[in-house]
Amino acid sequence: MPPASTQNPAARSRRAFCTVNALPLAASVLLSCSATIGGVAVYGRLTLGIGWAVLQLALFVASTWWYESRARTRSDLPDPPRPTTGIGAAPRAGGAR
Repeated sequence: MPPASTQNPAARSRRAFCTVNALPLAASVLLSCSATIGGVAVYGRLTLGIGWAVLQLALFVASTWWYESRARTRSDLPDPPRPTTGIGAAPRAGGAR
């Protein structure tokens, strides 16, 4: 097996993304086996189950953003072409007419 430094960076990013999201998901599955644990009041009407779900969602959104930004910078594909007319078009060299 080659050293970790020579492995495909895209594969390492995918593995990190899956690991970061699989561990909290596995903990959620284990915690959902007992309704009493999820119903423990943490603060006011906020329960442990709702708090865990919100934290898991935030982790998923953050890790998706991280994975996408990393995949974009490490991609060997060229940037997509910019439109020449309409919204988002590059300005013309001669200025506006």
